[in-house]
Amino acid sequence: MSYTTKDWSQAITKLIQLTSNGTLTWQFTTDYTEDTWEVVDRAFSAAYNNSRYVVKAIRKKNYIDEDEFYWVSDAKLEIYKSPSIMQGEVLISSSPETPVTGRLLSAVEASFAYQQGALSGLLDD
Repeated sequence: MSYTTKDWSQAITKLIQLTSNGTLTWQFTTDYTEDTWEVVDRAFSAAYNNSRYVVKAIRKKNYIDEDEFYWVSDAKLEIYKSPSIMQGEVLISSSPETPVTGRLLSAVEASFAYQQGALSGLLDD
């Protein structure tokens, strides 16, 4: 048995809600699993219910032929857990490609910008 795309969409929507209401606090991170087929532009991490969630802005090469390619931007969600006290975190799952992951990345970036005071000093008279 495995999770469906609908399950992933519901779970990611829950992360968007938790981000929007301030329950989740996201931090910039470089602690994630590398994939040889993608480039990570930026990544954010948040802890919730004994899991660590990492949402990444990625680029992947889409090949036209053997030598020619173009970049495709996407978002990816990874879930990490510690299986035991003695072991470190391990990647337990990655989201499938779904538009809702991009919406999560947008919500996380907006929340992070607000936490960092991106517009402070610009909105004051």
